[in-house]
Amino acid sequence: MDGAYLAFPGGDLMRLIALESMRHDAVVVGEDLGTVAPSFRRDARRHAIMGMSVLWFQRNVDGAFIPPCEWTAGSVAMTSTHDLPTVAGWWLGTDLDWRERLQQAAPRQCQRTTIRTQRQTDRKALWSALIAARGMGHFPLPPVTPEGASLVVDAAAHFIGTSAAELAILPLEDALGLVEQPNLPGTVDGHPNWRRRYPPSTHPLLSRPDVSHRLALLRKGRDVI
Repeated sequence: MDGAYLAFPGGDLMRLIALESMRHDAVVVGEDLGTVAPSFRRDARRHAIMGMSVLWFQRNVDGAFIPPCEWTAGSVAMTSTHDLPTVAGWWLGTDLDWRERLQQAAPRQCQRTTIRTQRQTDRKALWSALIAARGMGHFPLPPVTPEGASLVVDAAAHFIGTSAAELAILPLEDALGLVEQPNLPGTVDGHPNWRRRYPPSTHPLLSRPDVSHRLALLRKGRDVI
């Protein structure tokens, strides 16, 4: 399938967005992930349009996760997005399982092993950053189990809360500690995109002890700033 880039009057649109945000006392967040024009982020910030700082992408050239105090101030900190793995799913490698199942990953065994080995290296890098942000010193790497993933989700909630970003968002999937992500790009019917359901009422979900604990960690992180 071919695609194309379309040109829009970006300056006019940003001025209109800034005007409407003032009229309605609204916060505007612009998706600035992936391929964007070189001037987009600069122009967006000039019009008070916040960018997105996603945990998975906050890394330096060596692969280490950037300390939250160094994240971009004019952005929204978040653990993940609807198109990316949840924290628990990433820790457990569920996204890699799906990629292999749908043949989106390299088929050869040596490449598969390399991907799995890299994920383990990434787990260590993430955990090192998470415990450093909580001032925990040395703390054993959680196991690649649901129980271990739950510990990582808790730490990730606190981590984004301590970031330099002006706002922090904990996606519902991560607040609930879910393993599966809502959408897996690159497939139409191979993955149940946008078809998973939550219970009809939000209040019982947010009242769960594990969810309340993660929201408290997020707020605690905000109080540090």
